[in-house]
Amino acid sequence: MSKSKKEYRTYILATSTPTKYLDGINRLGGRIYSKTVSLAFQTHEQKGFWLSDRGLKAYLKFKKYPCHAHSVQAIIDDYCGARRSFFANRKSNPNAKPPNKTRKFHTFTWRATGISYKRGKLQLSMGLDQDPLWIKIDKKFHKVVPAEVSLVYNRTTKQYEFHATYDTTPKKAKAKVGSAVAVDMGEIHPIVILTVSIPKSTMVGKSAVLLGIRTNLSRVSIKPYRGALDIADAGKNSNASKIEPYRS
Repeated sequence: MSKSKKEYRTYILATSTPTKYLDGINRLGGRIYSKTVSLAFQTHEQKGFWLSDRGLKAYLKFKKYPCHAHSVQAIIDDYCGARRSFFANRKSNPNAKPPNKTRKFHTFTWRATGISYKRGKLQLSMGLDQDPLWIKIDKKFHKVVPAEVSLVYNRTTKQYEFHATYDTTPKKAKAKVGSAVAVDMGEIHPIVILTVSIPKSTMVGKSAVLLGIRTNLSRVSIKPYRGALDIADAGKNSNASKIEPYRS
């Protein structure tokens, strides 16, 4: 059975005028992206093959960038996604060119592992021994950690925007509790079948007793017991212990 695809929706949680701190974060994103591009092309020119997505991440994880490790992976994924588009396009377009431009700035992304919620704010990790970035969010987003947050520079408004992507996949409804059947396959005593229906907090059973089976299973007489048996009160009700087999 194939797994159902998740649904995501992106919201702009907050905006800010450019500051040296925010510029520095997206400049760091540009450094990581540019290093990914140069490493991929250097390997292709010297070795004759494209370094895989995993290979790029394995090499760059040893670079000690001042940010969360999964943020580095997110930026590498940006390049790898563009490169996959090139691989797909060159089959029909021989003149297609791979992404080869380095960038001074690049959108910086935090994955869920680097995001936490505290008192109406999201804390965005910048890695060990680094001060985190805090953003205040609207009440409707409280106590929910997004799948990722990106620091996007809007060239039209000339402001930074925090884009948060949330998992909006509908939750599956809990399956309704059905009925269970218990069978006591006694050899000496007649077979007793107890059907139990389990609603929210009570258990009410109906009992039926089968005539003793001797040689042929097809020769079975069934007579339901009159009334309902409350399992919770079975020990207190004297009638509960007087269920007898049907006698023809």
